Amino acid sequence: MKKIVVAVDSFKGSMTSLEAGNAVRAGIHKIHSDWKVEVYPVADGGEGTVEALTYQKNVTERTCMVTGPLGERMEASYIWYDGESGQTAVIEMAAAAGLPLVPDERRNPMHTTTYGVGELIRDAIRQGCRRFIIGIGGSATNDAGIGMLQALGYHFYDQAGNEVAYGAEGLSKVADIGFENVMLQLSQCTFQIACDVDNPLVGEIGCSVVYGPQKGADADMVDTMDAAMKRFADLVEHIAMCDMGSIRPNGTRNTPGVGAAGGLGYAFLMFLNAGLRPGIDIVLEESGLEQAIVKADIVITGEGRLDGQTLMGKTPAGVAQLAKKYGKQVIAVAGCFGEGVEQCRRSGQFDACYAVNDILTEQEKKHAMEKKFAVANLQRLITQCLDEKKVAVLFPGIGYHTDKPLLYYSKKLARERGYEIIEIKYGELPSGVKGDPDKMIEAFRKALQYATEQLTAVEFNTYNEVLFISKSVGTAVAAAYAKQYNINARQIYYTPVAESFDAIGQEGIVFHGTADPWAETDKIQAECEKRGLSLYLTKNANHSMETGNVEKDLEIMKDIMEKTAAYMDYL
Repeated sequence: MKKIVVAVDSFKGSMTSLEAGNAVRAGIHKIHSDWKVEVYPVADGGEGTVEALTYQKNVTERTCMVTGPLGERMEASYIWYDGESGQTAVIEMAAAAGLPLVPDERRNPMHTTTYGVGELIRDAIRQGCRRFIIGIGGSATNDAGIGMLQALGYHFYDQAGNEVAYGAEGLSKVADIGFENVMLQLSQCTFQIACDVDNPLVGEIGCSVVYGPQKGADADMVDTMDAAMKRFADLVEHIAMCDMGSIRPNGTRNTPGVGAAGGLGYAFLMFLNAGLRPGIDIVLEESGLEQAIVKADIVITGEGRLDGQTLMGKTPAGVAQLAKKYGKQVIAVAGCFGEGVEQCRRSGQFDACYAVNDILTEQEKKHAMEKKFAVANLQRLITQCLDEKKVAVLFPGIGYHTDKPLLYYSKKLARERGYEIIEIKYGELPSGVKGDPDKMIEAFRKALQYATEQLTAVEFNTYNEVLFISKSVGTAVAAAYAKQYNINARQIYYTPVAESFDAIGQEGIVFHGTADPWAETDKIQAECEKRGLSLYLTKNANHSMETGNVEKDLEIMKDIMEKTAAYMDYL
């Protein structure tokens, strides 16, 4: 019985993290009912973070009245639970200051405030909480957190000594900071901030410039807000340097992440001595996922869209890194693939990547975002992934049969990875083909005919993966057969002859020895470069990838098989 750990992020617009995880579990149990499957909801600091952090914990939900982002009174909730480190409050900033709370026509970060976030913290402190985990994704604000700090007893004065107003407008007028009414209990509190961006506070990649427009700011507002942030940072960092007030010099305006949530990260760092961490790191630490992964055989992760951004601190990358720490097999599933997904495949973090979109018809894609279809489609994908059929076909060279080292060991590697093995055997072929183009062509045609006869009954379209492994003239046979019968095969080409490139396309990897008398290295390099093929050269190796030195030849074979195995695993 295998143990599977499932930790899939939400498929935004379709499924929560827990719903996606349960869909994966259902898909597994359709074909492996005896496997033990554990589902863990995960998130990276934004939507779903509270659910991920409190899953399977004995929690208390508390609702209280707070000041919403527009200054209006509203209800907001947070969760707390008892643990070894005391009473922990888990708060999502978006519950009190999130962008969805502000209608499109009223979005204006000059006026929106984080005051309600501070009220949630204040209430939790009064309930006995001293440990805080706060997700700060999805804000409607750009006030550098002064609203939150005001709710906790800090004062922000203008030049006339009056308390400033809410929002970035108030921030632009801050001339002094008062500490006399700060909650005393704050000194007993610890704050972990789940931060899913690494923007600084100010500048071209600061919060005002990057995120201000989506919160309703026009170009003039962006300039005003960025200038206000700079003046505020000057004041805060001056106070910190002079050791005045309660500001701790543990960061600056350039610390990665302080621009999160319109500068709320800066407030937490400078005023509350908080730690800014990737949300996924906090979730993994708090959820007990690591302990589960240690005992797992396979880890399944994923998100709605797998692309080049996935590796930049997003949930699947965090889960995969943790799993690879313990040498676990990792499968990534997604609704679809986006630009840069090849980076995920080549990163070494994921052993396989699958997308729901790849198994759907055009008609099915029209309803793919609806929850009931999304759940069913993810189940279907998992079932296909774990019930996959793979076949590897070996195409020998003239006189280099499948019991010779290159093909023998690659065959063993394929078999270990679950491939069904088919070995092509040639009948009589012309002799003395080296240096005789006509005989070479005749040998190729006869070899292709033998291969075709032996593969006639093979239904390649029933396999999830098709791998062709070939040697010498067999490389031309493998490439030509795949092209002729439109077979989507991955190719491993051992020592192709120059003539093979009349058939070889743009898929596969190539191995060549610089002392191969059957092919000139310069020509092989040029042909591979033309097709974008990965070429692995071995100095002084002949057509059998040998040098005549036994110890050296063993090292060469080991290196070739490691590269071969990596290519198979990449598939």
